[in-house]
Amino acid sequence: MIADILERLQGKPPAALLLDFDGTLAPIRGRPGQVRLSAARRRALRRLSRKMFIAIVSGRSLADLRRRLAMPGMACAGSHGLEIRYRGRLWRHPGCREAAGLLPAVIRDVRARLGEAPGLLVERKPCSAAFHFRLATPGQRRRIAKAVRAAVTPLRGALTLVRGKMVLEARPALSWNKGDAVREILALAGL
Repeated sequence: MIADILERLQGKPPAALLLDFDGTLAPIRGRPGQVRLSAARRRALRRLSRKMFIAIVSGRSLADLRRRLAMPGMACAGSHGLEIRYRGRLWRHPGCREAAGLLPAVIRDVRARLGEAPGLLVERKPCSAAFHFRLATPGQRRRIAKAVRAAVTPLRGALTLVRGKMVLEARPALSWNKGDAVREILALAGL
C-alpha cells in the first residue's frame, strides 16, 4: 500500500494525508490505554511523511495521541480538534477553559449516581471527559448512559454530550469539530 502511494506521488505536487488514530491507524481495544500503533504502521507513516504532509486528528487528548505516535514533528489535533500542535506551537480552543472547569463536577456527579459501576472507564482530557462503557454489561451500559446524561443535562449550553463507539463524551458546546481542526492545520502548514 505504501509503495503504491509513493509511486502515485512521483512527479506530482505535495499531497496531504490526514488520518484518525483509533480504528484507522490502530485497532480499537477494550480499554483506550491498550491501543498501540504497530511498528509497521509507524515506519509507513515516517516514510510517507518524507513525501507528503501528514496530520493525525483524534478524539484522544493531544498529549495521549503524541505519546502513542512518538513522532514529535508530526502535526496532531487532539480532543476532536480542540487542541492542535504543529511545529512546536500548541493551540487550544478558547472555549475549553469554561468546560474544563465544569468537568470535575460532572465526573463526581456520575460517580455519585453510579457508585461502583463495573465496566465504566472515565477518561479525563483537557477539554472533555469520556465515559467508556465497552466493558460493561448491556444493563450496566444503559445505567451508565442515564447517569452521564443526567449529570450533563443541567449544564447544556456550556457542555454537550456526544455519543461515540461505546462512549459518551461531555465536551464544550462549541461549533468546532475535526473538520475545523483540519482547516486550521492546513492553513498553518500553508496548504
